[in-house]
Amino acid sequence: MVQESRRDARNGRYLYDSQGLFAALKVVYGPRSSAVAPVKSDDCTKLYTSLNDIQGRWKEHFQKLLNQKGTTDQSACQWLMRRPTMEDICERITIDELEKAMRTTRNGKAPGQDGITAEVLKYGDTQRLKEKLLELYNTCLEEMALLQDFKDVLVVTIYKKKGERSEC
Repeated sequence: MVQESRRDARNGRYLYDSQGLFAALKVVYGPRSSAVAPVKSDDCTKLYTSLNDIQGRWKEHFQKLLNQKGTTDQSACQWLMRRPTMEDICERITIDELEKAMRTTRNGKAPGQDGITAEVLKYGDTQRLKEKLLELYNTCLEEMALLQDFKDVLVVTIYKKKGERSEC
């Protein structure tokens, strides 16, 4: 089974089948480790080891990092308010615009929660998918609302061997 998966991967069997590729990689290398590294508290007095405490610490870290008070240059705001409004900004998206966006999407990036990779969109037989995406995007524009799935993100921390692994 392992030899067969290796051979299939080398022969390009999974070129347009990312799920098959990941299944084959799991056979060859085993399941990925889901170990969670402990992290220190903000003041470095505690070491969190439980999953809930670790997640809470990362949440605290990102809230502090991403929600800092900023200063706004009022003259820049006034300049923006004087700029003409682009009336065509909310026109319906065309199939040509969607296809251009799909073509220029970079390969090799992690898929979203739906598991659809850029390669599937770019190289797959996706006419029906394109039609449905176009309908979805234009509905979002018309209703001026985004689906919750578009707002949700999955943050994966990667230790880059700089400083202590336990520090956020």
